[in-house]
Amino acid sequence: MVIIKTQFHLINSDVTDPDQIITGEALQRRCDYFLADSLDHLRVNPNMHSEIDKKGITPNTLPIELTTKTSTAPVFIYCKSDRVPSKEVFLRIAKEFYLVLHNSDGNVIWSKYAYLVEIPNLLRVFAQNCTIDHPKFEPIPIGIANSMWPHGNLKVLLAAIKRIKNGEIPKRSTVYYNCKIHNACAPRIQCDAVMTKKGIKNQPAVPYPQYLETLASYKYAICPEGGGIDTHRLWECLYLGVTPIVLRNYMTEYFNKHLDNRLILLDKWEDLDLSTL
Repeated sequence: MVIIKTQFHLINSDVTDPDQIITGEALQRRCDYFLADSLDHLRVNPNMHSEIDKKGITPNTLPIELTTKTSTAPVFIYCKSDRVPSKEVFLRIAKEFYLVLHNSDGNVIWSKYAYLVEIPNLLRVFAQNCTIDHPKFEPIPIGIANSMWPHGNLKVLLAAIKRIKNGEIPKRSTVYYNCKIHNACAPRIQCDAVMTKKGIKNQPAVPYPQYLETLASYKYAICPEGGGIDTHRLWECLYLGVTPIVLRNYMTEYFNKHLDNRLILLDKWEDLDLSTL
């Protein structure tokens, strides 16, 4: 069984194998079961339908392997972060298990997910957008976008990484900034206001291959929060050898520790000092 725990040492511009790149669907595939109140809640990604047919379960179809302690080895159960079943469902699972929460924008917060620590057979919760500092919770990356999206094309990403290794994309600029704010996302609106005051241009959106080449040519990149506190850009930066600049929170501090301090953490965007970069 492949452990979900993030292999942070592989997140760099030396990667050549798409199977080593972190994505939500890759983490999902490593799990033994996909659990949801309805399998329709899991079918948002058409590229995962065959996996869902094999591993998808609901509270009404929990397999006997879960409801009876038939073996000692723990299993991994995936749930969409915004579709986590009730405490009563998990209490019916008789064997030890790990829970993987991913592929949703919202943050994993204590007020909504505290009940999970009360489930005795649940060993650990690996969660995207994790804000909970508790021994039973561990942050995992949002990673690169899933393959259903244009910005989830791993062949394009690996091609950019190869060009970097070949010296074809030199570092020509200092701070990259591109931020969509049309959806009235408060964290991005606040970030954009500060970047405007600092004279940092909001770069236009371009096709994914051009975007990666442009991003890779910078030394640093602003990574504002969006629907959740983690962002695809943070991980794109790390794979492209760019230093992400992020706001400090429990998750970014956790990642920075395990990434050997490869992030720049700011308490607020106003603290960004271009003269120190």
